[in-house]
Formats: sequence, structure tokens, C-alpha cells
Amino acid sequence: MAHPPKLAAALALAAELQDATAFGIPSRYDDAGSHAKAIAALEALVKRHDPHGRLDADWQGGVLRAFGYRATSTSGIGGACSNWIRQVRAKAEAA
Repeated sequence: MAHPPKLAAALALAAELQDATAFGIPSRYDDAGSHAKAIAALEALVKRHDPHGRLDADWQGGVLRAFGYRATSTSGIGGACSNWIRQVRAKAEAA
């Protein structure tokens, strides 16, 4: 069965995010430069798929918003990406 266009686009982003985060995100405490580059690359990936999508992080964790789906994680951007991927795939299975 075909997925609605928004969900199909979200699944495409989910696949790319899975690949981009497969080996984790460098710790900002161990290598601040590599961490900043990894986050910038993830932000660019999200924006390329959804111009209104965004990644946010602060001392409380991370948030990923794209295609009307939102996921958070107290472990940071990597956890938010994993949770977002899981959420989108669950929606696709239910559709």
C-alpha cells in the first residue's frame, strides 16, 4: 500500500538519518569540533528534506521536528533522531 506523500518523505529522511547516525555522534566534551560538524550535517540533512524541519539541543536534551512529527530525548540529538525514526516507521506500519 502506498503511503501518503508526507509519510513517504518522512520515511526517506528516516532512512538517511539512520545511516548518518549509525556510528553515533561525537561527544561535544571529547571533540567539540567534530560534534559541531556532525550536528550541522544532520541539520542540513533535515532541512534538505523538510525546509520547515529543525533540530534543537540544550542542556535538557534534543528535539527533532520534521514533516509534522516531533521526537525528543534527554540524551541529546542522537537520541531524538532515533526516537523520530522509530516514530515515523511505526506510523508507516500502522498506515
